Amino acid sequence: MKTQYPALLALIGAYFHQDWEIEGRGTDEIVDVYLRENETGTALAAAGEIERLLSAQMTEADLRDVLLDQLGSGYDAYGEEISMSEWLAHISQRLRQAGSIEIDDGGGKWNR
Repeated sequence: MKTQYPALLALIGAYFHQDWEIEGRGTDEIVDVYLRENETGTALAAAGEIERLLSAQMTEADLRDVLLDQLGSGYDAYGEEISMSEWLAHISQRLRQAGSIEIDDGGGKWNR
């Protein structure tokens, strides 16, 4: 599973690890940190891998197993009372949105 989703593994391993609270207070803050520290292409690759994982139409239990046991996530979306698929879809949406935002850096606009 790790070799099928290298960008997602990097996101999970570096930001949603067992001490994820160091990175932020919740999913959105952690995704914000990830977006500040990674290039747009990396974020879009992670979004694509999330979408591919969700398209496999696993049960919630299987998806939870993949994230927690196989990809090493220390973050359990059930604590937010949402499903793992809803949590992943939210992350993917945030990553995609960031990839399409234009930012004015004072010297012109560029895509993040």
